[in-house]
Amino acid sequence: MKPDTTSGALLGSRSPPDTIAGLIAPAQDAAAGAHERIRTLIADDSAVCRRAALLLLAKLPQVEMVGAAEDGVDALALVASTRPDLVLMDLQMPRLDGLQATRKIRAGFPGVRVIMTTFNDSEESKAASAASGVDWFIPKECLRDELPGAIAQLFSGRAVGAEGEPS
Repeated sequence: MKPDTTSGALLGSRSPPDTIAGLIAPAQDAAAGAHERIRTLIADDSAVCRRAALLLLAKLPQVEMVGAAEDGVDALALVASTRPDLVLMDLQMPRLDGLQATRKIRAGFPGVRVIMTTFNDSEESKAASAASGVDWFIPKECLRDELPGAIAQLFSGRAVGAEGEPS
């Protein structure tokens, strides 16, 4: 639902910098359309949620994963170093929550799109997310159904349908 109102740790600190904890291979520059890919960063303190989001995003051929952060501080460092087009941001994280991280991303990297996710689907969470400058709000239990469409609308000039499906 669209709201209406230089280093960082990847999934594990021992992961090579160009992979996400070995879950997917580094993005390959395809001869056709490499510039079209949506460079995406996941920020979530739950390893289970990061993995679920990663697996969901891996089904979208135009999405290129550039990193994953366990909190807002690491997310900001990764935004600075990887320059993503999109951050899939958890609302509640330690050290720096998703609202504070989004405000800082907006201030320093205004072109980066932010989709806020949370298990707390309250009107207060939606309003706070909108006030922080997020582009989209999706309850975590709706990610599988709503994330592809949200990305498609945010990046309307790029095809983001699941493999084999028209977008």
